[in-house]
Amino acid sequence: MADITTDAKALRVSPLEVIGHRMVATSSPRVTINEIPFETQIGLRGDASKAAFNRAVKSALGVAPPKEACTAVEAGDRRILWLGPDEWLAVAPDDTGADLLGKLEGPVAKAGGAAIDLTANRTVIVVSGPDARGVLEKGCLHDLHPRAFPTGRVVGTLLAKSQIFLEKTGDKPETFRLYVRASFARHLAEWLIDAAAEFAA
Repeated sequence: MADITTDAKALRVSPLEVIGHRMVATSSPRVTINEIPFETQIGLRGDASKAAFNRAVKSALGVAPPKEACTAVEAGDRRILWLGPDEWLAVAPDDTGADLLGKLEGPVAKAGGAAIDLTANRTVIVVSGPDARGVLEKGCLHDLHPRAFPTGRVVGTLLAKSQIFLEKTGDKPETFRLYVRASFARHLAEWLIDAAAEFAA
C-alpha cells in the first residue's frame, strides 16, 4: 500500500517554486535571496508565567518561549519567535511537523494554552549578505540599523506593502528571515529581486 503522507509531500509546491531560479540568478556576493520552503510553523498561545506551559514548550522544542518582547530564541535547528505577550511562533525544519505538534498539543493545552499548525500559512525567505540590509531598507518601515535591530530581534512590520515577521539571525554577514503569507510571497519575492538588482552589478 502506498504511503499517503509521502505521496502528498511529493506533490507539494512551495509558493516561490516557479521563480526560485530567478532568486538564485539575482543573488551575488553582495546579497543572496533564498526560500526555505515547508518549514514547520506552529502557533503557540499561553501564559509564559506558568511553569507548566514553559515545561511543555521546552520539552518539545529544547527551549522555553522568550519572555522579552520582539526577541527570538534558538535550540539547534528550532526557534521560537515572540509575537505578542501571550503569542509565539515555533519554527522547525520540514518533516518534524506532525511529531512536533503531537508533542506540543496535549501538554500545552493542559497548561491552558494552544498549539496550532500554521505551516501552510507562511513561507520563509532568507536575505543575506553585506547589502542585505540595504535591500530591505528600500521598502521596510522598521529601523534596521544594528543599534535598533540587532541579531536575535523579531518584529511584525511591512515590507513592500506586505505584512511580514522579520527576524535578524546574523551579523557577519547580516542575515534576515522574512516570514510572509503564501498569498503575498510571490509579490514580495519579485520586489526583492528588483530591489537587489543594483547590488549584483
